[in-house]
Formats: sequence, structure tokens, C-alpha cells
Amino acid sequence: MLGICSLLVLAACSMEEEKALPAAALRAQAVDNNDPAFCQKINDASLRSKCLDAVAVAFAVQKSDVSLCAKVTDEARRQECSDIVNYDRAMTEGNAQHCTQNIMDPDLSKNCLEELRRKELANADDEIDCVVLSDEFQRSVCEDNLRIRKAFEANDPSLCLSITTRALREACEEKLG
Repeated sequence: MLGICSLLVLAACSMEEEKALPAAALRAQAVDNNDPAFCQKINDASLRSKCLDAVAVAFAVQKSDVSLCAKVTDEARRQECSDIVNYDRAMTEGNAQHCTQNIMDPDLSKNCLEELRRKELANADDEIDCVVLSDEFQRSVCEDNLRIRKAFEANDPSLCLSITTRALREACEEKLG
């Protein structure tokens, strides 16, 4: 027995259930499916507008196209869209200019630069790459990362001895034993 919905009215019943979905669920479906039609099912005009803006932001980020942020109606959200797209572009391209010139939120701009620096440190090829770092701690981390990588590549525990950070040195020695 099917209960409230019979086989004949199952489709109509599911349509009613869909209309009853809360605005947050419709917004999530709209963003996940990149389909603003889900937003149109939201009765509250303010929530519908926020939903449409969320779809526009998601699409702009997906396409990595700041110009698509112009479709966002809320001014603060439009700037946030631009900042998010530029952050993603900076990470994808490894270009710090996106962080410094295009991101208006100072905290996000700083975070963007720090994340790019972390990526650079993780990908340093030799100690010359590390020497250019002005921060002594970051330079030390960069050099230790290189030493660990060289020890693992050579499968040589004696190279672990040159690692300056005790915990990293001990972990290297334990791993290569």
C-alpha cells in the first residue's frame, strides 16, 4: 500500500513535495545544478534574489570569469564574487597580482598571498628558491622541506641529519630508519 500517494497521483504528489522544499534546499539545488529555475520556486522575494545571486556567483567561479559577477544584484555580494573568482585564478595561475590588485577584501588578499607562498615553498626545487624568502621562519621551513624531499628521493637517512627542525628530523629518521 502506498499510503497518501497512489500510483496514479505519485507525480503530482512529488511536485507538491518539491514546492514545499525550504528556500535553503532550493538554493542548494540551484547552485549544485547551476539552474536558476530552482530559485523561481522560492516565494520570498529577498530569498529568491539571494538564491539567484548565489547561482551567478557559482557560475562565475566555475567559468573563472569576473565579468559574470556583474549579474549579481547585491553590491557587496558582487564584490565578494569578484574576490572569490580572483582568488581562484591566483591559485590556478600562481599569479600574485590577482591577490594584490584584484581582491578588495584585505583579509582575503592577505590569505591569497600566504597560500601562494605556501604553494611556492612546497614546490621549491633547491635552496636558492628558499634564500629569496625574507621571512627567516619561512626560509627555514622551505629548506627543511627540500632536505626531507632529498632524503626520501635518495632513500638516505643520513640526509635527515641536516634538517633543522627537530620534530621533522626525527620523523624523517624514523621513516627512513
